[in-house]
Amino acid sequence: MNADIVSGDYNYLELKNSLVQPFVESVNYLMKQFCIGGKEPVIFSWQTFAQYNLAVEAVESGQYKLGKELIKNVLKHKKGKIRRNFDLVPYSKEFLEADYDLVQEMLRKDDKGVVAGELTSEALFMLEKEKANKALDIIAAKLPNSERELKTFIQEIALCAKSEGYHIRSASSYYTYGLVLILADEKNTVSYYVEHIIHELAHHLLFAYNGADELVLNPSEERFPAPLRDDYRPMFGLFHALFVLVKSYVALDQCKDVLSYNHGENVDDRLMELSDLILNTHEIVCDNGIFTKTGEHILSLITKQMMTLGLRH
Repeated sequence: MNADIVSGDYNYLELKNSLVQPFVESVNYLMKQFCIGGKEPVIFSWQTFAQYNLAVEAVESGQYKLGKELIKNVLKHKKGKIRRNFDLVPYSKEFLEADYDLVQEMLRKDDKGVVAGELTSEALFMLEKEKANKALDIIAAKLPNSERELKTFIQEIALCAKSEGYHIRSASSYYTYGLVLILADEKNTVSYYVEHIIHELAHHLLFAYNGADELVLNPSEERFPAPLRDDYRPMFGLFHALFVLVKSYVALDQCKDVLSYNHGENVDDRLMELSDLILNTHEIVCDNGIFTKTGEHILSLITKQMMTLGLRH
């Protein structure tokens, strides 16, 4: 699928369905294998996708009883009972209930050691929710393609708190597709939320390919210097980083006037930081990356966008 996910000029539902359709088919197959009846349609949400991924993991490790129970959990989710339309919610046990433990389990599987703290302060949540909503309004006004992508790919944005150890600024995962976590901090600006919402949306666009296309063919154990981090990362991570950095740069660049005029926020320094990160990451990716045809296509679109932005080595 040669969609232009850099500019946003493509069929959003077609890309999402490339992930959703195999999910539905696989759940139906597992239902038959486990002799689970049911006439209700399988609902795709970050909750059901997470339960499904746990079920596949259980089956592959020979834990068939657990796999069956997890597939039953997938089928318990009914249409109309799933929070949708990138709702802004607190990342707390009280609000998310069982979903909180599900996210925690998925975060523990993350190889980066990501930790998301529980947000229990209603005052902090309301303060940061207001900023995040302002960011969403700016995205709707200045980045209409990104707004449509948000409505298509993102189900929920959960604002979380700091925690001990390595806490996130923002995070998302293939295994909880449709969920975005963003750190709530009173020091955050509206531009912070614009950048991180677009950053995590960009991850989701690449995640949508993962079911059918690896994009990157470098061995997973192969490591390269990562301009965004202190440690070395696999090429898949660097490819993701390059894509989201470019998308974030475009978003801030197109929103900088309204951020300055309406909110008194100057993002020029941040754009300079992003441009350096993009150029350094692009060089490493181009020199060392091995890609599928789709991966090569996306890299060519990234390079083309960089040229348009005047980002040259």
